Amino acid sequence: MISRLSRRVLKRLGPAQRRYRLGEITIELPSGHQLVEFQAAHPLYDRFLPFLAAGIPAGRWLIDVGGNVGDTAVAVVQRSQCSILTVEADAHFFRILQRNLARLPPAMQQRIRPVRAFIGTGEIVGTVRTNGQTGAVDPASPPDAALEQLSIDALIERCAIAGEQIAVLKSDVDGFDYDVQLSARGLLREHDPLLFWENQFASPQQEARYEAWYAQLTELGYSRYWIFDNFGNPMAEDVDLQTVLALNRYVRRQNEGLATRTVHYVDILCSRPDSAPQAQAAVAAFLTL
Repeated sequence: MISRLSRRVLKRLGPAQRRYRLGEITIELPSGHQLVEFQAAHPLYDRFLPFLAAGIPAGRWLIDVGGNVGDTAVAVVQRSQCSILTVEADAHFFRILQRNLARLPPAMQQRIRPVRAFIGTGEIVGTVRTNGQTGAVDPASPPDAALEQLSIDALIERCAIAGEQIAVLKSDVDGFDYDVQLSARGLLREHDPLLFWENQFASPQQEARYEAWYAQLTELGYSRYWIFDNFGNPMAEDVDLQTVLALNRYVRRQNEGLATRTVHYVDILCSRPDSAPQAQAAVAAFLTL
């Protein structure tokens, strides 16, 4: 059931589309997209990234992998002077993303570069399937031969963006974020971006892949974590890896039906010690909402 608040912010464009206002911009959403309802029911849902981006100066970049219909890019560009590289694999979502970016003032449009590509190490391949709200990789299906597959390292080289210009690497690809983040190993060895990802897993095998990724993060000097539940509410601030592993076990027990469901996954912000003050300042500002 759609709440009164949702009815106020929702306007019909036709049988397959709807509108939603983000800041000063009204964007288009597919008919099955639930951002309206989710943000009406959960006030902090998907609202942190603009606070993180607010601290990024002009001339530096936020990489947004899993750009969906452009809602994140539209929200971020209104609160930050940074540039945004937003990447989406699904053709339908990418077309809507392009239309939504076209709704921005020209000066904001100039700071966003949309790319349609499949991002990862190359180990995970398949068809991206969507449900109207989000897209996920189906590894059992053959990949789209027309869709370019790139690592983060190759993507920024292709786009002629210097590694030192990358301030934040964000990913939201429904269960395969570890593979997106792993594809940035060259960037992370040489530079110090903040990392923000959706830490979702549906099987012990996926959980193990995330744990292997955490081990590499530790080797790269990333040791500080901020954790949000899937409704956007901060759960733990400036904690170590053991807290992340404990929360993974907490979610796994729910996935296996051994405990009452409270959350479905967590989102994670991660930094090296030198960039921890920037991460903490963003979380502190977010908590003033």
